[in-house]
Amino acid sequence: MIIPLMKPNEWEFLQSYLHKDQIMLEYGSGRSTAIISGHVQTLYSVEHDAKWHNKVSSDIKHLPNINYFHVPPNIIPKKEKLKPAKYEWFVDYINWPKTQDTIFDVVLIDGRARQWVAESILDNIRDDSFVFIHDYGKNKRPRYDRVLEFYDVVASEHTMVLLKKKEEYVST
Repeated sequence: MIIPLMKPNEWEFLQSYLHKDQIMLEYGSGRSTAIISGHVQTLYSVEHDAKWHNKVSSDIKHLPNINYFHVPPNIIPKKEKLKPAKYEWFVDYINWPKTQDTIFDVVLIDGRARQWVAESILDNIRDDSFVFIHDYGKNKRPRYDRVLEFYDVVASEHTMVLLKKKEEYVST
């Protein structure tokens, strides 16, 4: 069985929350894009890297329930790596959900600028939406502490964390 590039127990954990009637947003594409699309009604996927976007596009072109977007970095630093991401490098990528009217049932954040993407999607998820961040627990990245301003940790599996909106961000 082919699974996304994550530990088998992380995939099982994520997959247990996916249903055929859901609209899902994926930040960071790859093998997961095609696999996840088979578990949800509609998948929106956002990728920052043009070469990778082109490769994945050819792999998923036969899958009609995927809306795939390339949102390039605003700034590509000449001497710096794109990790860890700086906000100003990825402003459009981070804020892409704000350009959409879609409300997502599930979000998987597995791309760049994860802490800011988690904040950006708050208006595009329901109060009971599931938000997953992959590699959240890997080497305990202090920059991810920002996420806990907006979300409570519900569960985790290895480096995958499941989040829900904090009470103060829930619609009244």
